[in-house]
Amino acid sequence: MTKLLLRMFVRAKGEKYMNKQERYDLYAGAVYPGWWWLLDEYTARCRAIDPVCTFEIKEKYGTLRIFTLSDGTRDWKTFGQIESEAERASLSVCELCGAHGKIRTERRYIQTLCDRCAAVDHDLEQKRRIVEETKQRWLSDKE
Repeated sequence: MTKLLLRMFVRAKGEKYMNKQERYDLYAGAVYPGWWWLLDEYTARCRAIDPVCTFEIKEKYGTLRIFTLSDGTRDWKTFGQIESEAERASLSVCELCGAHGKIRTERRYIQTLCDRCAAVDHDLEQKRRIVEETKQRWLSDKE
């Protein structure tokens, strides 16, 4: 996965809650799986306000960035608060594995990583294994 301007635009079909495969399709191209649990909580809270809304999800400077679009009749202040809470939460969650992490600035690009993932960051095989394990753990979680 490349970290350069990953963006995903998704228009929901009007369901109040997307199934696991639809959420996987949304998240997988945008951010690493450590943040998928944050995104699950965020999308569920937004869809409770507006079942049909559009999300732009990306990583920037080691932080989850979320932008929500709606039909204009919803409470934008509430959407903004939910977005800010998710973005703040991402500052302490490893984007690779979901463990407690912190912003790492001593590398080519800024990331939020736990100590374990920061230690294997240059070992691509180890990094792929961690990402795959995290993805499988998220997929096996119950709805």
